[in-house]
Amino acid sequence: MMSSYEVVRRAIEFQKPDRLPVRFASLGLSDVVCIKWKQTGTGDHVYRRTLDEWGCLWTRSETENMGQVKGHPLADWSALRRYRWPDPDDPAFYAGMEQRFEGSEGKYVITGIFMLLF
Repeated sequence: MMSSYEVVRRAIEFQKPDRLPVRFASLGLSDVVCIKWKQTGTGDHVYRRTLDEWGCLWTRSETENMGQVKGHPLADWSALRRYRWPDPDDPAFYAGMEQRFEGSEGKYVITGIFMLLF
């Protein structure tokens, strides 16, 4: 019998796994483990106004919420040449990931980007 990791990997690569991968976390059945990464996202929610890694200004009301984008660095397309894209190789994005992998043995590890604006 294949490990969860092997089932998912083979399904992704169209290499005929011995069964379909499953992801039913509410039933306690999953071939994958979702690891959250250190993403700035919509900024630090402690503050009402924050900048995210893309340079977008987020504003929050008194009511707890993720906020709303109130400004962005490309409001004028002439700024595109000067725009500094987030560096996907920035080690800060991946700090502590090794510890987050603990307990994922035999599973296929995935992650995602929450609320990507671009």
